[in-house]
Amino acid sequence: MVHAMIDSLNMEQVKIESLKTTLIRKRMKVPIFGPTSGGKSMVINAMVGKELLPSSMGHTTNCFLQIEEARDDDAACDPNVPREGARLPSFSEVGSHFIIRRSQFATESTTNAAMSYEENSIIPLDIPLLHDLSDAKADQPLDICRYVEIFLAKDDHKCPLLTHFLQILDCPGISMCREMGDKVKAFCEDADVHVLIVNTMSGISAETKEHFLKVKERLPNPDIIIGFTVWDMVDNERPERKEKVKRGHLTDAFGLLKSTGTVSTMEEAKERCFFISGREALSDALGEQSIYSMSLL
Repeated sequence: MVHAMIDSLNMEQVKIESLKTTLIRKRMKVPIFGPTSGGKSMVINAMVGKELLPSSMGHTTNCFLQIEEARDDDAACDPNVPREGARLPSFSEVGSHFIIRRSQFATESTTNAAMSYEENSIIPLDIPLLHDLSDAKADQPLDICRYVEIFLAKDDHKCPLLTHFLQILDCPGISMCREMGDKVKAFCEDADVHVLIVNTMSGISAETKEHFLKVKERLPNPDIIIGFTVWDMVDNERPERKEKVKRGHLTDAFGLLKSTGTVSTMEEAKERCFFISGREALSDALGEQSIYSMSLL
């Protein structure tokens, strides 16, 4: 009995330690999470109003990409810069840019082509270069031992949420392989808000449900939003068939959200579920129409 109590206390201590990083963060961590080929990157592109991230069929995103608005107060002394006390230049002077970092999964032996670009250095935003570094179909892309911090100037995006100290994270799909999927889930576990992107044609997987039950163990009642993508593919269905598909997805979503303590009623679940077309939203955004984040999610 005593040993069981000690084990229980140790588990609580682990939870408390893991929560420390969440409490001291300056920005909300919002990963766009889900299976491979769910349309995660396209949704993010629509949110920021440009084809910032590589997006195509199959496994595309090969590393973690973190997007936030560039702010001068971030140009203070950065502990990740090798030179002690080094100070980054003003972001308002640099404009949109990105920085390559080592992720929590990096080891001394992990090297790849991206090392030709110095870690922790400011690189002016070059979208083709960013695609080459993060697209799994590129010759030698970054892997999940690295992540890319992307800082967008205020006039270089259309996402009002970024002005509210938010970090949007694009992640590799969790269904590519177990090792990568497990690392992605570990990386997203401490999120402030979880945005689950699900392909309408496939639905919520058992693996996804297991992940959020684990998230609940860390922090009860996690904040989860669900976007069902490629909804435009259902447009050709008969209205009654389309409504039946929607009801089925809402039922599954309610089951997930209730099991995590996020909601208690179907009406609450409906407020957290959105049926979207990332492709159409991106086309609208590129067409200079007023597309804002919550209309996408």
